[in-house]
Amino acid sequence: MSRMLTAAGGLIALALATLFITAAAPGAGTPTYLDPHASINSRVNDLLGRMTLEEKVGQMDQIVIGKLRDTSSPANGDCNNAGGNNDPLQTTCLQRTLIDYKTGSILSGGTDNPIDNTGHGWAEQYNTIQHYAVEHSRLHIPVIYGVDAVHGFGHPYQATLFPQSLGMGATWDTQLAEDAGAATRQQLLATGGNWDFAPVQDLARDNRWGRYYETWAEEPQLAAALGAANIRGIQGGGFDSPQVAATVKHFAGYS
Repeated sequence: MSRMLTAAGGLIALALATLFITAAAPGAGTPTYLDPHASINSRVNDLLGRMTLEEKVGQMDQIVIGKLRDTSSPANGDCNNAGGNNDPLQTTCLQRTLIDYKTGSILSGGTDNPIDNTGHGWAEQYNTIQHYAVEHSRLHIPVIYGVDAVHGFGHPYQATLFPQSLGMGATWDTQLAEDAGAATRQQLLATGGNWDFAPVQDLARDNRWGRYYETWAEEPQLAAALGAANIRGIQGGGFDSPQVAATVKHFAGYS
């Protein structure tokens, strides 16, 4: 596990260093939004002022990673079909999805794994997508990369798995839920992910529901306490500058 984190973390560091050098290259003429020393508000306002309506709409969209693997129509680059896990990323689909459609986010869902399903393979996949988005887009905007990591980062076979949330809820241990979230954050960051589609905050009302096991508990107060602790772990302790964004999902629809 430590080797996975070290190797993948090195790839991410190299990628981020490369992106920073690329962004900083213009020197004194660098736009405000590319200036790491400017305030967040000034950078955001400057970037928004430069974006077209299409670019703003694209930032609101998220596409599953399978669309980047579509091998059925490589010539025209439609990329409308989800490729399999054994299909490599297609340059035509990276262009179509990230640049032509100006998509702002990519999601690796529950079974969306790279061919090399190790930390190294995940980091390489992330770096390929992120480099293409930054280096080929007009404003060099990176994508937000989402991953379903509900009970640990359960995709790479070397990563740590924790009990499903219902099992964790049976412990009534908020510190355990927070520690699990923190470990998940570390492993996501080591491979590039910065948006975790967790925790599930539906209440366990009916065990006939197929995702019943992803809930913490039936008791709202217990579910809230465990969910809040888990989010603190995922986001690194708070909401001011999280390295990974948690997602309180989909209680409004399922509970």
